[in-house]
Amino acid sequence: MNPIINKINEIDWPAININFNWTTEIYGNAENIGASLRDLFSGDIDLAMEATHYLWCNLCHQHSYISSAALPAYDFLIVGLKEFEEKLKVELLDIFLGFAVCTMHVFFSDNKCDLQQWEVRLYHKMANDIEKFRKFTHSSNEDIAYFSNEIVSYITKGHSHWSPPEDSEFYHKIDYNEFFKNAIQNPNLDVKINRVIREGSE
Repeated sequence: MNPIINKINEIDWPAININFNWTTEIYGNAENIGASLRDLFSGDIDLAMEATHYLWCNLCHQHSYISSAALPAYDFLIVGLKEFEEKLKVELLDIFLGFAVCTMHVFFSDNKCDLQQWEVRLYHKMANDIEKFRKFTHSSNEDIAYFSNEIVSYITKGHSHWSPPEDSEFYHKIDYNEFFKNAIQNPNLDVKINRVIREGSE
């Protein structure tokens, strides 16, 4: 059996509750995420392509919101990005772009919501892996180059978009660097901050 599938099987996916970045309400478990990851590494290209579509729909639906299952799935997707053929790389980069969009909070509305711990950790993983994405920005494959450049762009400008405008009553002045440091060092700590999202992109 593929060693990566053994690693996938070590995770108790049915025990992982799923919620989304706009709510703490539970929406089932991650059993099907684990199954899709096994399909992704099955060696069957058709099965793997079907898996990427399922993961795109359920981990970062239309780049509009992300699932908490994105965090345990992330490391496996990164392995796939390194190992797979270009056809699958394109699909995985599309998923990673969804992660980047939804954790950078470039799209803002005037509704308060809470930043959850798994979102912070997912952001940290992407920021830490930025060079893995940057290496694809000059790919001869236009789709790979496009998605990679978009991902790098969202990662590098993320902090600037978290800075609240001085005149907004909805925003709170926060030491974001300290917040991220505490969140990463204390992954089980229930740290939340009020965030505001304004519709439309900067």
